[in-house]
Amino acid sequence: MNKKKLYLLMQAFPLKDREKPFISPELPFLRDRFDVTVVPLEEVDIPPLTRAAALIRSIFSPLLYSQSAEGIRQGKNPAKVFAFNLFVMWRAQSYAAYLKKNVFDREEAIVYTYWYNELALGALLLKSRFPKYKFVTRCHGYDLYDFRLPSDFQPYKNYMDSLLDRIVFISHMGKEYYLDRYSKSDSEKYAVSYLGVARQQRRQIVPCETLHIVSCSNVIAVKRVPLICEALSLIKDLPVVWHHFGDGTDMDNVRQAAKKLPENITANIMGRVPNSEYISWLENNPVDVFINVSSSEGLPVSLMEAASFGIPCIATDVGGSREIISSGNGILLDSNPDAGTVAAAITGFFRLSHSEKEKMGKNSYEKWQSSFDCAVNSERFADSLSLL
Repeated sequence: MNKKKLYLLMQAFPLKDREKPFISPELPFLRDRFDVTVVPLEEVDIPPLTRAAALIRSIFSPLLYSQSAEGIRQGKNPAKVFAFNLFVMWRAQSYAAYLKKNVFDREEAIVYTYWYNELALGALLLKSRFPKYKFVTRCHGYDLYDFRLPSDFQPYKNYMDSLLDRIVFISHMGKEYYLDRYSKSDSEKYAVSYLGVARQQRRQIVPCETLHIVSCSNVIAVKRVPLICEALSLIKDLPVVWHHFGDGTDMDNVRQAAKKLPENITANIMGRVPNSEYISWLENNPVDVFINVSSSEGLPVSLMEAASFGIPCIATDVGGSREIISSGNGILLDSNPDAGTVAAAITGFFRLSHSEKEKMGKNSYEKWQSSFDCAVNSERFADSLSLL
């Protein structure tokens, strides 16, 4: 029997790796059930004339002006709202033209956009031309929260919502925010499907006089990596080794701050490495606790990865982080802690007994096992798409 067609719309995967940790666990399950075509829309070759025509269509789109007016009514900066809304519409119109000419070639199919942004908008602009298609999107963090965008406004959400067959959130917190933000009533259309990570060998907590901390994130403003440096600078009475994995616009500031840490703090700024290399590092090096101090998240894959090894975590209470971190398997900080609070959490964890740390590690692994096993979650998600 022929498999149903599924178009998986990504930003850059598989041509670039930044989305690989997110999509690679579920892709085999999708391919088992569907005839999958992966389209990296940010990387496809769209002719200049096509992009120019898309810009003209965007400028004359009534939706652009109605959405910009909505943002302005909400008190957002008019120039920023209009400029960003035009940019999103232009990209969406360009993607729609490409999809129509080069991709959508079946009478029936599922269109699955991995991000709830211009990828989804571009596909949905074609819905009337492909009435037998089902349209599904995932929704994470930057494609959900207004403040994550330069315009402080998520454009076209009500329009896209009216056309989508299903919106799949990566956390319950994200779903609740969305339903409240857009005054939607809960229904089967709005689903939660955790991502997840692969099974790892659970680590045993080894007593040690040095605290080994790991963090892994982009080094950008929203991730607040400099706050970790500031917190460590306040710790004078215990030896700490901190490894950070990731790169970004704040990297120079972090490197400079790391050089000024007290002598009892060893900072190893590892930069960006392939995910497989990072996982191998976690397997082969001492780690007592993982830390994440972001000001906004969807539900961090980095926390799932730490939990899959049985590593306790310190994390801010943002996005869906509380759905994986609690007092049983780590320390959940408030959403905007100062350096002193973060330092106290680190010191407090260090002073726990070995048995308390071991219990946290066991609970962390069990949390991964019950909620964030990617094989289980991906199979359930693929099954749910099969029912559309």
